[in-house]
Amino acid sequence: MLELKEGFDALADRRAGQRRLRTHTVKIKRAPTIAARELATVRKQGYALDMEEYAENLCCVSVPVHDPHSGSIAAAISIAMPKLRFRRGHVARWCGLLEGKAALISPQLGLIDS
Repeated sequence: MLELKEGFDALADRRAGQRRLRTHTVKIKRAPTIAARELATVRKQGYALDMEEYAENLCCVSVPVHDPHSGSIAAAISIAMPKLRFRRGHVARWCGLLEGKAALISPQLGLIDS
């Protein structure tokens, strides 16, 4: 899986420890210690899951898109689906598909004229 970079880690740790996260649903992990554990899990596995934390009955899988020059995380892409369609057994396949698309997007970052 993808390795998340130190700059993102430091920022995420600092933000998770500073304040409780905004509540969207009752399932969000708001306490700083819980959020820090969740971030550690995301770093280790290389992807994030949203299990009805942002919206009820909505689940998401996301992976980072890396800056082609620095390797830092520049963005993320995800797929979202109704809870009834989410299957944990499909997460690895979805991550593989997303990582393939992230690899196509990454070299294109910064190439759009404004």
